[in-house]
Amino acid sequence: MYWHLQMQNTAPRLAAIPPPKQPLSSFRLLRMVVDNPIKAWPHAIYRQHLYRSSVLGHDIIYVMAPELIRTVLLDEADNFEKGEIVRRALGPALGGAILTADGSRWRWQRRAVSAMFRQERVREFLPAMIAAAERTRDRWHSLPSGTEIDVAQEMMRTTFDIILNTVVPGRGNIDTELMKHSVTHYLEPTSWIVALAMIGAPSWAPYPGIYRARHETLARLAPRWG
Repeated sequence: MYWHLQMQNTAPRLAAIPPPKQPLSSFRLLRMVVDNPIKAWPHAIYRQHLYRSSVLGHDIIYVMAPELIRTVLLDEADNFEKGEIVRRALGPALGGAILTADGSRWRWQRRAVSAMFRQERVREFLPAMIAAAERTRDRWHSLPSGTEIDVAQEMMRTTFDIILNTVVPGRGNIDTELMKHSVTHYLEPTSWIVALAMIGAPSWAPYPGIYRARHETLARLAPRWG
């Protein structure tokens, strides 16, 4: 997603992604997913609490209502698995971490980090969060009017800024630019992973960027965290 800065007159102009109003054929859906998964989200997703679709015989259920999301992720978490798409996309980097784990492994990790996300603890992070947001704002305002901004990259940069000033004890020797580029390279082929998982392709099925994302990028990043 991109913004075009128009500082002199109006608010930033968003690059809109109009959702398809009618169900897409499987082939067209997969093409859209590879290009940008958000483009494939049907219009009904933004209007309904639950939406069910099928791709080549594989059912997909989208959960949008906050109370239902809480049911899936917390209240009845033992009855739901993270799913093939999440495991394929994040598993190589995170292993059995909290975002990919299920059952007892997920529960003990959630308990281990829950104190960090208590209201009083999050409030302690607010000054650093606000300062990072202000630095991003000031950086944007320093750009010429009409400059195109990659919002995903900018939000990643702001997120790392917050993390390195809150949950990580000191910046140390962390190369933030290398980390940003490494995460970007790792995530670039995610749309292919999603598309292949949607049609039930085996996990070993090759796709563009697989070696760069899984080997070169993470191999360069790991030693700097040692």
